[in-house]
Amino acid sequence: MRKDDIHKTIMFKGVTYQCRLIKPLGGYYIEPVKCEGDVLYIPNRIDDIIVKGIYRGDLHTYSNIVLEENNTEFKTVDGVLFLHDGTATILYPPQKKDFVYEVPKGVERIYEESLVNHYFEKIVFPEGVKEIEQYSVYGFNLKTIVFPSSLNCIQCSAFKNNWEIKDVFFNGSKEEWDKVAIGYENDDILSANIYFNDDTDL
Repeated sequence: MRKDDIHKTIMFKGVTYQCRLIKPLGGYYIEPVKCEGDVLYIPNRIDDIIVKGIYRGDLHTYSNIVLEENNTEFKTVDGVLFLHDGTATILYPPQKKDFVYEVPKGVERIYEESLVNHYFEKIVFPEGVKEIEQYSVYGFNLKTIVFPSSLNCIQCSAFKNNWEIKDVFFNGSKEEWDKVAIGYENDDILSANIYFNDDTDL
């Protein structure tokens, strides 16, 4: 453990967090370890130091995420956590029961472990998404994915263990798809039926 990492436990509105201060990043990174209700409440500061990041951890009880007022680091859209400027996904509630999830416009990056939910059957990534990080999407029931033509990179293991994927739609040409950098352990999307442009209705 680095000398500038200080671990502590706090409770905020019924949520217990393990906290780690990372001074070079200017704030705390927090991991929920207990949630007394179905809402994950996230504080703005701990010890007057900004909360800069969230670890997903192994807690799977909440269906909604709510921020303390006037948060300057994050925002929520329909109970899902994003960077404040809306350019990256951070945390999708594991018990949010949406079978189809359309990622909002403006998102450019899908962060690691940010879309983990076993109710997903279909995910639609909007135009503008450029990169999907490793281990970022995971759902036992995910069957359909829509990718934008803006996609540049799918990191290794981004879609690992999504065994039920049947159809992948890419809003571009096969030539553009072939230029997308796809890391290893993404066989579940590569072995699916892949459609290009207007081959079929999305």
